[in-house]
Amino acid sequence: KKGVYIDSMNKPCSIKKYNIKQGNIIHFGEHVAVFYKDSGKKGYIDKHDIILHNIGITPHFSTIENSQYFHLPIRVYKWKDD
Repeated sequence: KKGVYIDSMNKPCSIKKYNIKQGNIIHFGEHVAVFYKDSGKKGYIDKHDIILHNIGITPHFSTIENSQYFHLPIRVYKWKDD
């Protein structure tokens, strides 16, 4: 499924399975962003989902695809009480 992230079992990354919520940290290995909105294929992390991140000097919203880090694998981190 082009544009959808896959997990270590080669399955699409389900937002529900990983309990991903707005405000969770998305780590691209070289870059950190905040997950903002499931905007693409509903229920899955994909290139159309919206993140808040900072490249340069101004924080801004963009799709994962337009973040310059879409080609990298991701890890999701949650706040301790999440």
